[in-house]
Amino acid sequence: MAQATRLMQRIELSLRRIASGEYGFCLQCAAPIGFARLQA
Repeated sequence: MAQATRLMQRIELSLRRIASGEYGFCLQCAAPIGFARLQA
């Protein structure tokens, strides 16, 4: 069950980042992430 909770937290974080326009940038260095990597 803990694994499902962690997965949901990661999904929710991703959705918040998409909504704020931050998705697609590295969390550590803020560099853009290439389209091919985002698809993976």
